Amino acid sequence: MKKLSEESAILFQATRYARAFTLSHLAREELSKVVMLMALDGKLKSNLRIDWNSFWKRFRNHKAKITNSEIWLLSISGLNSSLVSMEMVDSYANALNDLKNNSLY
Repeated sequence: MKKLSEESAILFQATRYARAFTLSHLAREELSKVVMLMALDGKLKSNLRIDWNSFWKRFRNHKAKITNSEIWLLSISGLNSSLVSMEMVDSYANALNDLKNNSLY
């Protein structure tokens, strides 16, 4: 993650904005996996049932990782969560994923 962020900054400084965005986006997806693993750890420690198929599907899904990242960022931002709906988060995550895909091609 750190290398992706560092290389994204280098590309940004070189005005390679599309590629810089893509690398920063990929770093964010990787960071979101940490949050997913932390939540999984909490469930395992609490002896809660784990839907492994659902977990692995979300873990590999780009849009799910960005949605998860957005929810996490909202939770630590202190923003009133009643101002943001899940539809807004999903829509934003879809737009970010589309931007990433468009910047690759």
